[in-house]
This record gives sequence, structure tokens and C-alpha cells, in this order.
Amino acid sequence: MKKINRVFLIKFITLGLIPFLLILFWFISSLFLNNKISFSVLLHKGSQNEIKQISSEKLLKGDKIIGEFRAKENYLGLVILKFNNYVKQDYSNEDILVFRIKQKGDRHWYQTNKYKSGLLVDNSLFPFGFPIARDSKGKIYQFEVESLFGNNTNSVEINKGNLTWFTGYQFPKSEIVSSKKTSLIFLIKKSISSF
Repeated sequence: MKKINRVFLIKFITLGLIPFLLILFWFISSLFLNNKISFSVLLHKGSQNEIKQISSEKLLKGDKIIGEFRAKENYLGLVILKFNNYVKQDYSNEDILVFRIKQKGDRHWYQTNKYKSGLLVDNSLFPFGFPIARDSKGKIYQFEVESLFGNNTNSVEINKGNLTWFTGYQFPKSEIVSSKKTSLIFLIKKSISSF
């Protein structure tokens, strides 16, 4: 009888407990140890059909990426786009990308920022940040990224066929910890977002 209990205990530990602990460690690590994005930021992947226009894969002077999306949460503060590898130029020869965002129907842009193309890291996601729109959930936003000086040697590239992009929502810490229910809902959303 003791031998059967010992075999059962060994199988339970090796097939049940150890895998459970490893998955739990992985889950907690993915939530708290991701150094690329703050814990209080939720990301939602944008769909390909929300990008309304891409002039060409290489963003040449005057070319634009134009998108429109419905905010999935409050506290919208990021639009993140993935750019392909490109040949970096000297600082003086870099392209300048203009990012603009507004709520659909507004006459004026909510925010306009300029970025030197040298800030983009090869084949990575680049965050275009703007002041947080606190009451953004359910509202439709339009954005565009325009090249001011792009040419065949200094332009950045995107993959038109498989454009990867996200929206980011920066929740205030006070709201996340305001109640157990709110904290639990945020953790569930964060875990879905992190996967």
C-alpha cells in the first residue's frame, strides 16, 4: 500500500504540481516582468481592415498610413505600429514621420507629433504616444503617419500584406487598485492582453 501511495505521489508531483508551478511562474512573469511596456498598460491588437490607406510599402515623401479604430477601453494613449528593417541614415539625412490622431468628426487633430526615423529599431514595434484620452471607450479615432522627407535611401517600410499594430491604454494606478473587483478585472484583461 505504501508503494502505491509513493508511486501516486511521484506521478502527482511530476505530472501535476511541477507543470502547474511552471505555468504559474510563466503567467506571473509575463504580467510583471515585461520591461517593454508598463504593467498598467493594456494593449489591443488592431485589425488589418482598420487601416484605411497605405500609400506604398516604403513611406516616401507625402505618403501616409491612415487608420480608424474604435477604442476598446478608456485611457487611450498609444498607437503602436510595426516597421520592417530599413537602412539607417546619418542624423541629418533621416526622414521625419508626423503622427496625428483625433476623434472622428473633430475638425482639429487631438495631437500631432514629429519623430525622426532613426528612433525606429529594426523590425520592431514603435509607440506613437499622446496625452491620455480618459473617456475614450467606444469612441472612434482616426490617425495618420506621414513621411515628410522619405526617399529611396532613407524611407521606413511596413508590410502592407501583414501590418501589425496595437492600441494602448494607460490605466491609472489608483483605478487599478480601487477595489478587489476592479483589480481582478484588470488582471484578467492584462493576462489576455499579454498573451
